[in-house]
Amino acid sequence: MKKLLSLLMVSIIVVVSMAGCGGDSGAKPEDTATKFLEAVKNYDMEKLKEVVQEETYNEIEPSLNQSLASSEVTKLFSKDFTYSVDNTSEDGDKATVTFKVKYVDVGPAFQEALTAVMEETMTKAMSGEEVPEEEIEKLLVESLKEKYDASEKTFIEGTGSVECAKIDGKWYVVDMDTEIMNALTGNIANSLSNIA
Repeated sequence: MKKLLSLLMVSIIVVVSMAGCGGDSGAKPEDTATKFLEAVKNYDMEKLKEVVQEETYNEIEPSLNQSLASSEVTKLFSKDFTYSVDNTSEDGDKATVTFKVKYVDVGPAFQEALTAVMEETMTKAMSGEEVPEEEIEKLLVESLKEKYDASEKTFIEGTGSVECAKIDGKWYVVDMDTEIMNALTGNIANSLSNIA
């Protein structure tokens, strides 16, 4: 089951935790950080490719394309993710862009969906039926959609930051804090860490 969780979330986690996101040479750090958030929020791989260094993108592309489920999960809750630049502090070639974020807590729906899928796959496995990973992934996405749609939405508000560095005249995202990670994953990243 851990392999399934890894497969399902690999695209989201890889995207939001990678380094090397950049913009054009005239961009300010907040422009670069905002472009990155928008690309991840919309699971827009073409836009992401435009703002990620080619070498980094080539390293992560197989994982991004491996799981359609991650894009479906991201699209499910990303419409409820909002943010605004709160502050930018620059110190030479380094900058911290602080965002106010508001996002729906998908964690409880994810945990319910995961439990339901585990029960179903365990029942099938106990009867000798082998359940392929693709089917488990599909079941998890369907269950998550169902649980999410039926749940009362709870929103989380917070402040998170994105670290940028200026390299060869361009600003790049080099790190982000836990709040941004949670916002970009609808708090699923936090739920996964509580399961593990």
